[in-house]
Amino acid sequence: MERALRMVISIFVFAVLAQYLGPEQFGIFNFAVAFVALFTPVLALGLNRPVVRQLIEERLEAQTLMLSVFVIRLAAAFIMIILVLVGIYFQSTTELAANLIIIIALGFLFQPFDVIALWYESQIRSRFTVFAKFAAFGLASSVKLILIAQDAPLVWFAWSNVLELALGAAFICWFYFAQTRDFSSARLRPNKVLNMLRKSWPAIPAALGISACMRLDQIMLEYLVDFRAVGVYAAGSRLSEAWFFLTGAVVTSAFPILIHHRSDDRKEYRENLGRLMLLVYCVALVIVIPTILAGEWIVHFLYGTEYQQSAEILKIHIVSLIPMAFGQASGLWIYAEWKIMLDLYRALLGVSVNVALNLMLIPIYGPSGAAVATVVSLIAAFYLFDMLVPSMRQLFLQKSRALLLVGLPSELKFQMIRLGRLLNASSGKR
Repeated sequence: MERALRMVISIFVFAVLAQYLGPEQFGIFNFAVAFVALFTPVLALGLNRPVVRQLIEERLEAQTLMLSVFVIRLAAAFIMIILVLVGIYFQSTTELAANLIIIIALGFLFQPFDVIALWYESQIRSRFTVFAKFAAFGLASSVKLILIAQDAPLVWFAWSNVLELALGAAFICWFYFAQTRDFSSARLRPNKVLNMLRKSWPAIPAALGISACMRLDQIMLEYLVDFRAVGVYAAGSRLSEAWFFLTGAVVTSAFPILIHHRSDDRKEYRENLGRLMLLVYCVALVIVIPTILAGEWIVHFLYGTEYQQSAEILKIHIVSLIPMAFGQASGLWIYAEWKIMLDLYRALLGVSVNVALNLMLIPIYGPSGAAVATVVSLIAAFYLFDMLVPSMRQLFLQKSRALLLVGLPSELKFQMIRLGRLLNASSGKR
């Protein structure tokens, strides 16, 4: 519910901001956001899942682990800011865009506090993280609307992005220390984190690769076309990306079930993977088809005539929800089997295809070419890659069956029988 409400508010504020700034300034703002987003996945250091697992197994050492992860990530944040500054120095962009990039990159300093969110996840108390993040998002969104009403310059909207991260860190720290006042047992042991990092490091370039597939298009549009093209593209692609959380939520909820059957019943494990592929594909189709049919109306309603070209971007980019859903689902298998290098390899394939297609298509088709490049690169990374790797060919077949809706009638029958049993059991208790 929180994610759906957040999506609605985010789209509304994004649309109002796009109308206020106009395509060119909106493009400058989104170029800066995309540039910083390229570096953001590094901050997690691929440690999220290993840290949660370690926090569950070693509850007495939780505070020591959290402190050590925080310090390592804070050091990574400073390094990332330096790399952003170096990147700005070697690239030719406007002074305004460079200033926005620097401001937004300061948000890196608040992201290490997310280690507290990992602790709440290990305690199955993630509602506190949800409260903190949503409160910060709501306040930052309100600030954006106030800035629009006050006719504020573009630079203040960059600061509002930093404000959201700062508030999120402050709120989650307040929740944590209000419940856990004593932190005296914490000891700094970076070697413990570095040992975990030696096993999980492939997740860093893998996350960078996926981020590049989603963000390089906007950066390359600025270099090959102009900021206005970035603004038009961002208006359409953001509406598409807003739906990624839905299939992600389905996949996340399925993870404990898959892990349980992996060790107990391999046959059931494989069947559940196939059901998951079919489910996320059907969920994606429910979003993709209406969006393609109503693309022009959606864009005109949200952005007005100035962004009419964004309708074509939306209708192309929304198709990326299908390979992204498959990628999220097969990502569970990769982590369940602990084959993290495969995540890296498929990300590298996606980036290679993305860059090559952007260089070919953007000069000819502009923003529409960038949208096509994104869709094809995700298909290559999250579908075709499985065909090339022997251990993942079963996943390729499951995805192919899902694309053809093979097994849908029997799956519907299975779910109806299951629902009937639940209803009978419920009535029996009464």
